[in-house]
Parts: sequence; structure tokens; C-alpha cells
Amino acid sequence: MTHEIIPFTFPSITFTSMSASIPKWLEAGTTNRPYVQQVLSLLQEREAKRDLARAMSRPHGHPAHIPPLSITSEKSNSRFAAFFKRISSSSSTPESDTGITDHYSVSTGASAANKRFNRYMDIEPYNHTIVTLDSGSDPSNPRYLNANWVQEKYGGQTWIASQAPLPTTAHAFLSMIIEKQVKGVVQLTRNVESGIQKAHEYFPTTVGEVRRPCDRHDAHTMLI
Repeated sequence: MTHEIIPFTFPSITFTSMSASIPKWLEAGTTNRPYVQQVLSLLQEREAKRDLARAMSRPHGHPAHIPPLSITSEKSNSRFAAFFKRISSSSSTPESDTGITDHYSVSTGASAANKRFNRYMDIEPYNHTIVTLDSGSDPSNPRYLNANWVQEKYGGQTWIASQAPLPTTAHAFLSMIIEKQVKGVVQLTRNVESGIQKAHEYFPTTVGEVRRPCDRHDAHTMLI
């Protein structure tokens, strides 16, 4: 999947008397075509760097791993070669700046011990904002869940972005809700879409159901 500039169709928007309160960058997004194209180009370049950094942080043998030195080789995965070509003119790349790779590292979620708890092989949480759960009897080995802390730049509200639960992570997902005192859950997918299971039914249908952990022997059984 290569990153290309996608033609942007500008909607017809008429600002009302509240236009004075609209941020200038948002107003520019509806009136300044070169500005929007520049923003899209920067966002695509940033995502290309992120994708490469994630790939390089995965352990050897992982299906979505790519060694840094093979990015520009003739035998390199065409997907990543295209990404590298897209950002090669930048002042820094994941290959030349270890800070980028470290910041976007997903090595924890991509590890052999945790990758089976990910719904998709190439979508893992970032190490530096991963949500850690009660480790039970071993404080040095926190319980894994594919989830990240997310904080709004404006407003400061803190959220948790998590993958839809799997049968093996439903207990950990419910544990997260309890431990982190989550007040509300917004599910952005149906349980089944086009005949494909997208989310496991993690919440019990009847009172008194018992949920046992599938990931850790030292996690507590849950009565709901």
C-alpha cells in the first residue's frame, strides 16, 4: 500500500455569525486548497515514518517485521520500499533517527508472548503509551492488553483506545474497565460485519456469569 496524494473535494460551507470563533486553521481548510494539500502531504509522510518504525521494531521472524538495512534493497518488501521512497528526502527517517523507531516501537505487543492476543498481526499498541494491567503475583511482568492511553491535545481529556476484545482477551478487557475506572465504552464496530467476527461479546448476558482469564494463570476469576 503506497501513500499518494488523494485529490480532495472541497465541500461548500457557509460560515454563519459564529465564524469568529472558528480556528483559523479550520477556516483555511475550506478556503485554501494549497494549504489542504500541504497538510495531507505532511500527514501521509508522518504515517509512512510511523509504519516503517513499527515494522522495524517488531522482532525477527514476525510476519510484519522488516530489517532496517533491507528497506532500500532490490528484494525489499515493495510496500515498505514505496514508503521509504516517499520519505527519503526528509531530514530524518526511522533508519537514520533511532528516536523515531523508539517512539513508535510496538515491540511489546509484537513479542512472541503477546502477539496471539492481537486481533491483527500488524496492529499493536505503542510501547510508550501502552495500558498496563494488574500483574497479579508478578509485578515485574505486567498483564498485556492491546490498548493505548490517548490524551486530547486541546481539552486534556484522557481516553483509552483498545482493539475489540477477543475470546482470549475479554477478561483482560473487563479488568481494564474496573482497574482504570472507565466510565463509558464506545464500540466502533459491530460484533459481526459481513459475516466476519469483528468483536467478541465481552459483557455477560446474565447476572452472575463467571469469567476466567485465558492469558494469565495468576489473574483473578471474575464474577459479574
